[in-house]
Order: sequence, then C-alpha cells, then structure tokens
Amino acid sequence: MARIIPLGDQNDMLRQRMPEFDFSNPIKDPADLTATLLTTMKDNRGLGLAANQIGIPTRALAILTEPPEVLFNPKITYMSDEQENLDEGCLSYPGVYVKIKRSKLVRVKYQNLHGEIQTRKFKDMAAKVIQHEVDHLDGIEYFKRAHTVNLERFKRKWEKMRRVLKKVAKTAK
Repeated sequence: MARIIPLGDQNDMLRQRMPEFDFSNPIKDPADLTATLLTTMKDNRGLGLAANQIGIPTRALAILTEPPEVLFNPKITYMSDEQENLDEGCLSYPGVYVKIKRSKLVRVKYQNLHGEIQTRKFKDMAAKVIQHEVDHLDGIEYFKRAHTVNLERFKRKWEKMRRVLKKVAKTAK
C-alpha cells in the first residue's frame, strides 16, 4: 500500500496535469501500478484513486467497480446533461465532504492493463468517481467545482480537520 498525499499539504503534483502513461517506456510496470492503486484504494476504503495521489506522475486511476479496475490514460468523451448534486469526499482531504454537481452518465475511452483501447459507460456513483479522479489527473481540486456557498463551508470544515490531523500527527511521533 502506498501513502496518499494530502492535498492540504500543498503538493504541486496534485495541481498539475499528469502526463500520459507510456506503455512503450512505462514510469512503472503496469501490473505493479495496477496492484498498488487497487490495494491503496481498498485499504483506505476509497471508491477511486488517481496515480498522482500516491506520488506517481502519470495518467492512471483506480475505480471500485465490479470487478475493481485501473484505467490508463482515461479520457471522458461524453458527459450527460443530466446531473446530480451530491456530497463528495476525497482520500486526500480525509473526513471533509462538499456538494458537487456532476453528470450522471459518462463515456470514457482508456487503455487497459495491456495497453488495449477500451470505451465504457459509467453511470451514477461510478460516473461521479470517474469525473473526480480525472479531475485529479488534470490537476483540478475537486472542491473547486463546488458552488460558492458550499465551497466556503468546505474551507471552514477543512481548516478544522487540518488542525485535528496535525494534533494526531504530533501525538503519533
């Protein structure tokens, strides 16, 4: 399992667009990256996880579907006009949620573990997770998609949570 980088630590990798995963010259073996992403996502009880959240600068994401899978170089090719405004959390911002409006259906073109191009539709929660993780790969912090009122509420909650996390970290040392 890899360590998840907290966004609150102002890590630049989480604010930059990630480069494509190059199957001919991989930054990490695709099978190893797949195992690391899936294990870290499951161990942290996440619904999704982007490679840059664990310090690997490439376009790959894990999603808790049945079965769980990793999408390399995902590109959203279609987003439905029908949207839903639901609470959204993030493993890099533990314990803090904010309402985000996301499309209920997306179509994604991506490469599988073997570099084969796939296209797949995701709906409801899976669609929301895909959009969230692709935002990570594009360097977009999820809470920036929130309405102004929800964003201000999120910022107050996150500051309280940061203080709690710092106290916990100090007592753990």
